[in-house]
Amino acid sequence: MLEIGLQSRRFDLEHANLNFRGFIPPSPYLDIKATSDLEEIIASVTLTGPLEAPSLGFSSVPSLPGDEILARILFGRDLNSITLQLKQTIDRFTGHGGTGFDPVARIRELTGFDEIRIDPGAEGGAVGVGKYLTDDVYLELEKGHGETSGGANLEIELTPSITLESKIAQDAQTGAGVLWSWDY
Repeated sequence: MLEIGLQSRRFDLEHANLNFRGFIPPSPYLDIKATSDLEEIIASVTLTGPLEAPSLGFSSVPSLPGDEILARILFGRDLNSITLQLKQTIDRFTGHGGTGFDPVARIRELTGFDEIRIDPGAEGGAVGVGKYLTDDVYLELEKGHGETSGGANLEIELTPSITLESKIAQDAQTGAGVLWSWDY
């Protein structure tokens, strides 16, 4: 299982599904669940629903309210023993106040990727992730719906106007190019 660190808590990824539903272009639908064995409870965090408006859920064994579960995940203490400021933070994450939760930004933060892209318009849909290896080198991995639809792109900025781009597809087809741009 894949483990994800969150505030020094380890979570086992139980499942992570990305489905495409609806008409052309289909709408991406998330179904992600991770669990952590805390001292007194087993906590589960779920991210489900359409990518445009997913729902963040918390559950536990034994059953506790969502804000109590989040308090134990983030601070290792029950809700009554944390300060008012910490309670307001928990309220914002659980949707009881504040500006809410940005799941894509949180996924980028947890995974360390600089970019997460979902392209429902591609043939059957595609998902891509990218990371700047240095200020001038960017690596992107992409996987589509088909068996041979994956690939990797490497971009190297040689100068502010010239970029070298290399691509390799899952079926071993390769390509390279030099891109020139001029800002005026």
